[in-house]
Amino acid sequence: MKDLLKKFLPDALLVPAQRAGHFFRTVLGAIYDHRRYLRWSLHSFHQPSKENLRALLTERYHNIEKGLSLPSPRPGFGTSVVNHLIDVLTTYRARFGDDSVSLHAEQVLFAYRDFNLSAGLNPAEIPGYFDIENRFQRQREGAPAGVVPSNSKPHVLTSEDLESFVTSRRSVRNFSRSSVHREQIITAVRFAQSAPAVCNRQFAKVHYSVSPECIRSILAIQGGARGFSDNVPALAVLTVDSRSYWGAEERYQGWIDGGLFAMNFMLGLHAQGLGSVALNWSKLPSVDRDLRKLLPLQSAESVIMMVAFGYPDADSRSPVSPRVNTADVCSEIRLANSHQ
Repeated sequence: MKDLLKKFLPDALLVPAQRAGHFFRTVLGAIYDHRRYLRWSLHSFHQPSKENLRALLTERYHNIEKGLSLPSPRPGFGTSVVNHLIDVLTTYRARFGDDSVSLHAEQVLFAYRDFNLSAGLNPAEIPGYFDIENRFQRQREGAPAGVVPSNSKPHVLTSEDLESFVTSRRSVRNFSRSSVHREQIITAVRFAQSAPAVCNRQFAKVHYSVSPECIRSILAIQGGARGFSDNVPALAVLTVDSRSYWGAEERYQGWIDGGLFAMNFMLGLHAQGLGSVALNWSKLPSVDRDLRKLLPLQSAESVIMMVAFGYPDADSRSPVSPRVNTADVCSEIRLANSHQ
């Protein structure tokens, strides 16, 4: 396109034409992304899918968990949320049976019931009490539900150790020939799963490969690994599921959750002595379609980024890329009408 514009347009018109082309590509790209969100997110024009309802179950039970974790929960709190959770859980089980999400939702309901009974409420005063008693049964006695005890001290790194670990991660593009094992990837995925997600809707995914042929084919589409794509021992494609979100206000939430997930994934690799480099997926719709022709991604999945990883070569070097001054990215909030 640039070459055509240069060939047929005089210099005086070239810059405005390029700007117009950029504008239309941006609009078309936004439409491409939002069509996926409109098609697959909850409250779109279809019957809620299993993934839609799993996300809704998670959001609802997490609201109750948050209430139970407060310093002094109010007995009988969350009437509308509890009743909605009961209805969604009943629908989910009727359509799809049980899984870890539905079983935990049930456990949260029983934790909620137990809290209110211990607070001295009569059954008739507890939102959803009779539905909880009649529709559900405690599936796993003693299983964690609602909240976890806060009296156990977690392992805490010193600030110096943590800073040293985090700041020692560098982008690596020169890998050794040592193999990356599946167990190492699974460990890094567990790191990623500890990342925060909106209302604990943890539906990001890691698609990985250690096949040289597969990796080269994917990176040829990605286009940002020229010069080292033949030397990548392992590659991950990170996605989020549009079915996990709903409403106009959550239209970008997948990229936020996916970014946090990706960072923890790379730190999980780093903790095992593996180097990694983030490969962006800021691509035009045509390139995204090319990747989907190659990989068995579901239509509802949005690609967040790729991560190439492996053991750093002994002679591996990383760009310095000094960080900007911390004072330039950190400022205290002061309200516009505040006189403090």
